Amino acid sequence: MEKLKENLPLRYIVRIIAFFAITMLLINIIPPTDAISVNPFSQPEGIRTVSASGGGAALPDNVMLSFNTAASSYGVMTFSIGVVMTADEKLVVADYDELSVYTSQTGRISEKTLEELSLLNFAHNFTADNGLSYQYRNQVLKCIEINDLFGSYPYTDYIINIVQTGQEGIRAAVLLCEAIRVNDLSLRVVIKGSDEVVRSAREETNVHILTEPCGLELQSFEGFHNLGLGNLYLKMKFQYLEIDVDNLGKYSKRMLAALQKRNVCIYVSGVETIEDYQRAKAVNADGIITDYPEAVLEFIAVDASDLPQ
Repeated sequence: MEKLKENLPLRYIVRIIAFFAITMLLINIIPPTDAISVNPFSQPEGIRTVSASGGGAALPDNVMLSFNTAASSYGVMTFSIGVVMTADEKLVVADYDELSVYTSQTGRISEKTLEELSLLNFAHNFTADNGLSYQYRNQVLKCIEINDLFGSYPYTDYIINIVQTGQEGIRAAVLLCEAIRVNDLSLRVVIKGSDEVVRSAREETNVHILTEPCGLELQSFEGFHNLGLGNLYLKMKFQYLEIDVDNLGKYSKRMLAALQKRNVCIYVSGVETIEDYQRAKAVNADGIITDYPEAVLEFIAVDASDLPQ
């Protein structure tokens, strides 16, 4: 009898351990609720090349010449861009709300009307990496209204950052989602921006879009994942995660793989060199956002040529 009493605590401990082990097994067997059933930005069989701001560093940002070159010469069919709402509530393609970045004028793009902006040369301050300075100053390369870009490339996918914040950003999100609806680009656009803008795009519009994490959503998922409870994270509202190549070390490969199992696509930005490309490839990235699309496409082609036939 005394021997039996001595073994009781050990039995309880074994049962508790077994209970937790079975519970964890069941949690990880039960299929999780995916962020989206099918993510059009996922690339299970390769890496997608995304051109930043049009044609990348070789051409002026955010003018039609750059988008045309990226599509026709490089074969790029995904663009990462920014949008700014003008004073007359039109959306123009621009990464910064600063006229001095692109034109000979100062002030904000958002303070001008689309008609006023159309008179300016948005390639005025462009200098190429090859040392040629201001080679477009004798031309007028106009800014692009978002519907014109959508109309020119109706079968392209877009990653769009809404530059403005606050009420202006929220209004820009409404206008952008309306343009997505009109141009039939549902589920072909990822929307980025401040937390309030992303939430507005999710909740106050009537179009299906993909978004990046906002608030503490990514940290919450990471916490569940680190405890082995990733399948219990039921509030997966984001479908896209963009990581700068220099920040890849902040995320474990297991966590990124867990996100991809939930149909969240992983894109790596700032890729310029073969070393950057290899780092993106090592985490099984779905896409690469680059200022050098021609170089990245060459990296991918060389990789493919090394595969067994």
